[in-house]
Amino acid sequence: MTTPAQHNYDLLLQKLDQFIRKYYINALIRGTLYFIATALSVYLLISALEYFFFFSSSIRTVLFFGYIAGAITGLGYWVGRPLLAYFRLGNVISHDQAAVIIGQHFPNVEDKLLNVLQLR
Repeated sequence: MTTPAQHNYDLLLQKLDQFIRKYYINALIRGTLYFIATALSVYLLISALEYFFFFSSSIRTVLFFGYIAGAITGLGYWVGRPLLAYFRLGNVISHDQAAVIIGQHFPNVEDKLLNVLQLR
């Protein structure tokens, strides 16, 4: 049998978990946009350089594999990390960190949410 206080605390934790999931979805969307914009910009830059300077095949090989390595790195950093955190693999923000983020955006909540978590 749960008390009303325990029920309210469980509800608070559920809301914080929902916020954390939305936080990582937002990071995933932002990272996807960053990745697409960066990959497209670098591709256009490399294509323009090749068009104007007619590189040798060895330089084109270096540019190609450098582009692929950079794209994989960017994909892992901007998309892979938030995706892993969304599925709770690796580093995930805690309830306390989520409370601090919420407190920064809503001045009427400020430290009250963090205090409830720490006093429990």
